[in-house]
Amino acid sequence: MNALKPKVQDCYNQFKVPGMATFNFVIGKNGKVSSSTVTGKFAGTPTGACVEKAIKTATFPPSDGLSASYAFPLK
Repeated sequence: MNALKPKVQDCYNQFKVPGMATFNFVIGKNGKVSSSTVTGKFAGTPTGACVEKAIKTATFPPSDGLSASYAFPLK
């Protein structure tokens, strides 16, 4: 997740809305994020859409559809 920090920080730098960006994501069999959904304050916002796009660039070890939640502070 540390590799995503600069991309998520770019979302803050673009929209300048502080807060906690909480999201749910699913890691597919190929290790790529197959879905990402921002929840809470940033759901349905331009900042949230930016964070979702950033999260989808992550890669992990392959899984059988592992679901997880995470949060990044935007400041």
